[in-house]
Amino acid sequence: MELERTEKANTQKKWIMIGIVVFIVMIVAVNVIFTEKRKKDVPKSVELMTVAKRPLSNTKLISGQVVPGKVEAIYLDPSKGKIKEIYVKEGQEVEKGQKLFTYESADINLQLKQASIDKKITKLNYNQVNDKIKALKKEKKTASDNASLESQLEELENQRRTIELEMEKNQLQEEQLQSKLNQLTIHSPINGYVKNLHQDLEERAGITDEGTSSETMGLQGTPIMNIVSKEPFQIEGTLTELQKAQIQPNQPIKVTANAVPNKSWNGKIVEVSEFPAATNPGTGQLSAEAGQSMSNLSYYTFKAKLHSQEGLSPGYHVAIQVVLSSKKVLAVPQNSVQEKGDSAYVFVVSQGKVQKRNITTGISTAEWTEVVDGLKEGEKVVKNPSSTMDSGMEVENK
Repeated sequence: MELERTEKANTQKKWIMIGIVVFIVMIVAVNVIFTEKRKKDVPKSVELMTVAKRPLSNTKLISGQVVPGKVEAIYLDPSKGKIKEIYVKEGQEVEKGQKLFTYESADINLQLKQASIDKKITKLNYNQVNDKIKALKKEKKTASDNASLESQLEELENQRRTIELEMEKNQLQEEQLQSKLNQLTIHSPINGYVKNLHQDLEERAGITDEGTSSETMGLQGTPIMNIVSKEPFQIEGTLTELQKAQIQPNQPIKVTANAVPNKSWNGKIVEVSEFPAATNPGTGQLSAEAGQSMSNLSYYTFKAKLHSQEGLSPGYHVAIQVVLSSKKVLAVPQNSVQEKGDSAYVFVVSQGKVQKRNITTGISTAEWTEVVDGLKEGEKVVKNPSSTMDSGMEVENK
């Protein structure tokens, strides 16, 4: 009997404990339900953005390199002789018409000396004939036989005219030789700076008084110096045939350079070549369009001009955002647009409640997305909605 009472008491305690646990679970569940209900009843604070028309641009990203606005290459001309003197140094600023260097031509100098001697001889002959003519004219006034003197005088005047023509010829020859001598001095064709000066190029190219070494004639294609203009820098690069179909002169651009962070420059495309430059642009070219093999593409050169160039230097590699088109469209913040599969939607707020609205989107920028269909100007959408937001939820503007 005692054992039965003990077992009965234990069973009662067990059921009491189970009842207590169930009661506690029920209380917790009720509290959770009421808490969630209270949370749902409290309006959620959100940031709203008014749907409005904004200017959006369709852009294309290409690459390029900063280059001087103009470079004049100055080449050696072995036919003019050897270089006598170079008047400039690497990096020196020069003006248009300033002397760069002079050739030395022994042949022209010799011809000039000979021309000077010929000129003196001709002048001497002229003076002698002229003196004889004066003497004959004086003698003619007192002579009884003027016929003989008249004949001599006519012959001397013919000689004088011949000598005068010889003097003109000497003068012309001297001017031609002097012009050739002046051409031996090379002047700067533009205002700029001397770059890539090769003072030993003549020796390396094998140019001597006897001619040019056949083994080193290839160096004659190398400029002895470049004159880099003071004109504003340009941007040069290459385009694939797919990019060329979209990029045209006068399109606005925005340029950024890794070498100069947090800075950008504006400008425009000024030239796109009509004929392909190469089948392979080498390094520095952006990747080809998707689905196309680089070996199956032609490449075209382009040039762009900047409105300012502060902070840039020739040689910098840059990223170029080309504005293909720009228009004013209905737009919302990009972070307002949510996507699910192939569909896009936003949360529209009206009278303090959220409504999920499917939309059709167009072009996008880093900040804005065009809305082609699904919204009206003046409506308000939730900016950066939370993952728990849904239709019917009450919200209030921050």
